[in-house]
Amino acid sequence: MEILKWGEEFELGIPEIDEQHKKLVDILNSFYTELSCNVDKDEAVKHFFENLENYLVSHLRFEEEFMQQIGFEDLESHKKIHNMFIKLYQEEKERYLNGNKKALNELVALSLSWLLNHIAKTDRKYAEFYKKLNNQT
Repeated sequence: MEILKWGEEFELGIPEIDEQHKKLVDILNSFYTELSCNVDKDEAVKHFFENLENYLVSHLRFEEEFMQQIGFEDLESHKKIHNMFIKLYQEEKERYLNGNKKALNELVALSLSWLLNHIAKTDRKYAEFYKKLNNQT
């Protein structure tokens, strides 16, 4: 089952980053599938946290290094946005682990919002910068 389908509107035209972004869609869809198939909810949540945290560590680092390599002028602002997402993620996870079951829904909503807004809009800025740099407009 899918909660979200990858579409062209998310593609930045940078293959490695597009593949990494697809991974976030896969993480969200896998979590939704596990919950829909009556898998042990605690186990599904554990997988979700592990998968999302691994994704965040590797993808955000890769993306920031990529922006630095291409000389993207808005790198520091972009890093602040990444750090804000990580902080919000950690706060929601902590709330969930402290017994606030509603926090899990908010964390999934946060992840979906991140995908829809950050990738489709904010990341598009460095993708356009990269394309101009390489005369790919």
